[in-house]
Amino acid sequence: MKELEKLNELKPQMIETVRQLVRFDTVETAPVGDAPFGTGNKECLIYALKECEKLGMTTVNCENYAGHADFGSGEEIFGILGHLDVVPAVEKTWIVPPYSGEIVDGKIYGRGVLDDKGPMVACMYAVKALADAGYKFKRKVRLIFGCNEETGSLCMKHYFEKMPYPTLSFSPDANFPVINREKGMLGLVFNLGKLPDEITDFNAGLRKNIVPDECTVKLSKTFKGEIDNAVEKTDRGDYWLLTTKGVSAHGAMPKDGDNAIWKMVKALYKAFPANKGLKFAAEKMCDYTGKAWGVHISDKQSGEITCNVGVARYENNELHFTVDVRHPVTYTCKQVIELFEKNSSEVKMTVQVASEPLFMSEDSYLVQELLRAYKEATGKESYAISIGGGTYSRSCRNCVAFGPEFPGMAATIHQANECVDIEEFMEIAKIYMKAIKNICCE
Repeated sequence: MKELEKLNELKPQMIETVRQLVRFDTVETAPVGDAPFGTGNKECLIYALKECEKLGMTTVNCENYAGHADFGSGEEIFGILGHLDVVPAVEKTWIVPPYSGEIVDGKIYGRGVLDDKGPMVACMYAVKALADAGYKFKRKVRLIFGCNEETGSLCMKHYFEKMPYPTLSFSPDANFPVINREKGMLGLVFNLGKLPDEITDFNAGLRKNIVPDECTVKLSKTFKGEIDNAVEKTDRGDYWLLTTKGVSAHGAMPKDGDNAIWKMVKALYKAFPANKGLKFAAEKMCDYTGKAWGVHISDKQSGEITCNVGVARYENNELHFTVDVRHPVTYTCKQVIELFEKNSSEVKMTVQVASEPLFMSEDSYLVQELLRAYKEATGKESYAISIGGGTYSRSCRNCVAFGPEFPGMAATIHQANECVDIEEFMEIAKIYMKAIKNICCE
C-alpha cells in the first residue's frame, strides 16, 4: 500500500520530531505571563503546531492552554487528543538525561516518548502519509494538543469553552486494542496529625499518580530506640536522615511499583507504636487493594479499586498523605468518597480531585472501527478493555483511548527510563494510520 511507503519515507523526520519535543521540559510550573502552565509547555505547544504547519495543516493556538492542527475537509471533525505535559523525572534514576531524547540500542529515551508526545507525533505523520499517498478526506482530522493532562486537564476545559467538540475522537494515551472503560479517579488528602517530637520531617513523592521510589525522614538524635534494618540511616550531624527506596510506577497500576512510603511508615510505626497517625497509615494505607482499609470494591466491567499513597509532606506539625484512587466504573465518586469517609474516621480527609468514570459501549461505531483498524493493522485479536488510568477521553464527547502500549509491552510510562523501541513506534504509527484512513478517508 502506498501509504505505508510514504510513512516509511517519513521515518527519519518522525523520529527527529519526537526527540525535539522530548527536549522541552514540560512538567507543569507556575503561570508566567501568557504561559498558563509554564514556559516549557508554551514553547513546546508552539513548536508542535509549527511542525504541523510544515506538514500542510492549519493551526490554532488557544491562549497557550491548548491548540489544534487541522487537515482535510468535511462538516464532521475527527479529533485526536493528546498532551504535551509530562510527569516529573528524577535524573539520577535514568540511564540518560530524561529530556535528551537519546537513542540507545534502537530505543528513544525520554520523558514523554510514550506519554504522550511520541503518540501524537505518530498521528501527525500518519495523516501526512495518507495525504502524500493521495487519499481524500471526508472528515476533517483535528489533532488537539493539551498542556495540563497530568495535573487536571484544565487545558481541555479552557479549549472546549472556545472550540466545538469533535464528532468522534480518540486519545493515544493508554493501551491497545481499545479502552472503552476508564475507572473513576479521586485525589484524597489525609491529615494524619502530629508525629512524635523526634521526627522533624517526612517527605516523599512528586505526584499522587506516581508510586514514590524514595521516602526520607529527619529523625532527631534524641531518639534512642531501634530503627528497622530496611531503612537506610545516614548521620547528618544533629539528626539522622532515614531513607527508604522503592520502584516507581504509574499510580493507576501500583502493583507494578514498590511504594517507598509504605516501607517508611511500617518502620516508624514499629519505633513509635503509640502514634495514632502512624498506626492508621501502617494498618490501613499500606495496601493498594484497599482491603486493609475496608474500602475494597470491584465490578465485572473494570475490576478492583486501587489506592496509591503518592505524596507525603510534614508541614506545620501535620503529616499529610495524598492518595490516588481509581475506582470501578459502576460506582460513582460520591459512593466511593462516602466509603472512605466511613473507614477513615480516625483522621481528617479532604477531597482534592473527583472525576467520574467513563464507559462507552463496545458496540458503538467508534469502538468497532478502532477495533477493526487494530486487527487489520496487526493481524491480532482485537477487544475492548478497561484501565485505571485517565485520559482526555473524559474531557471530550464520543471519545475513547486508543494505544500506544501493546498488550504485554514492558510498561515505562511514569517510570524512570521511559522509552519506545523505534520499530514498535513505527508499528504504532501504522495502526493510527489505518484507523484514520478507515474513519476519515473516502
